[in-house]
Amino acid sequence: MTGCETWDTSPRVYSLSSPVSSKSAFLSYKGDVFVRLKYCPPEGAHQEMGGVLYCLVKAASNLCSVGSGRIPDPFCKTVLWPNQTGDKQKTAIIKKTSNPEWNHLFKHEGVTEKELREGSLELTIWHHELMTSNVFLGGVRLNVGTGYSYGHAVHFMDGTGPEVECWQTLLDMPNKWREWALSLRPGMD
Repeated sequence: MTGCETWDTSPRVYSLSSPVSSKSAFLSYKGDVFVRLKYCPPEGAHQEMGGVLYCLVKAASNLCSVGSGRIPDPFCKTVLWPNQTGDKQKTAIIKKTSNPEWNHLFKHEGVTEKELREGSLELTIWHHELMTSNVFLGGVRLNVGTGYSYGHAVHFMDGTGPEVECWQTLLDMPNKWREWALSLRPGMD
């Protein structure tokens, strides 16, 4: 007995994804960002003062080249929407790498849980240019993905999939660090 007698040789049909969608997904891949997040709500009678949102931007990987194949000089910016104060924070610039390691801790103080539910943390990665505008490499927007903030349709509440899961975990599990690897969006429109 060779074992061939038990093989099922009947034809099978397998569903395959469209080559166009696979190609477009490949073309839109901009790399990944690795972050750790923690929200520490206020304790006791200090509820109105808000808590602290910590965002440790550890690294990015597989960033695209810029211009005519140049290796980027990347840095990361964060903004917590709705941004009433114009407060933006950024990491140091790491020269000539597609895989920067920042290990930079961003701290947003005085943030209430309601502000987190109605807001969004935007992380964008840029290539630093000396003489011209910086070049956008990719970004993520962490939020609950409703499209609305305080009852108004807004651009910054458009989180999807892992971005929403990351943010919801932050809200559901305060005082605990959680680490995420997130794919960068090709645009922040």
